[in-house]
Order: sequence, then C-alpha cells, then structure tokens
Amino acid sequence: MNWRKDAAYVAILLSFQDYKAIDVATFYTLIQKVIYEQLLRRLREVNCKNIEAVHTLLSTHHISFRKLFEKLNTVIPPKRIIIFIDEFDGIPHRRIGKFSDNLKRTLSKIQKANR
Repeated sequence: MNWRKDAAYVAILLSFQDYKAIDVATFYTLIQKVIYEQLLRRLREVNCKNIEAVHTLLSTHHISFRKLFEKLNTVIPPKRIIIFIDEFDGIPHRRIGKFSDNLKRTLSKIQKANR
C-alpha cells in the first residue's frame, strides 16, 4: 500500500534533531507548530471536507496532544494519522519519558476506540 496516494492517511514527520538544547515550553510549542502545519497541508492535498472543523479545533485547542488526537479522530474519522519520529534522542532528557508515555497512552486509547 502507498499511503501517500491513499487519502485516508495523514503522515506527520517529527524530527527532533535540533531540539536537545531547548527548554520544555519551546519543545512543545515547536511540536505543535509542526503537527498543525503538516496536518493542514495534508488535509488540503486530499481535499478533506472537514478542514474548516479542523481549523477551528486547532485554533481553540489548549489541551494535551493526546486529547488533540482523540478529538481529531472524531472530526476526521476516516483519516489515519501516522507520526514518524526521527532523531528521538533529540528530545530533551527531562521530557523523553513523559513524551513516550503520552504516545503510548494515545495509541492505546485510539486502538481501543477502533475495536
């Protein structure tokens, strides 16, 4: 399967190569910016009919990334969001455990919801 040609897939690349020396607030701000930009770009590419609802969600979103993906799962349910992580060791050491725990909980919750 070629996910690039399949409109059901939204791929997001998070590269943490230059993140090691930044503070926690900047770390999460940069992740948020990258996710939002790539998400909206892909939804425009595939002519997503709910893109305005996504814009609204993103502009009013002030909750955790886990909650964001849960809400996105209801706003654009036929989409499958794939996150590729590059340079995982670039995550600030104080945040790596919490960040990976959040990814695991998010994945687990979405898997349960899709059963």
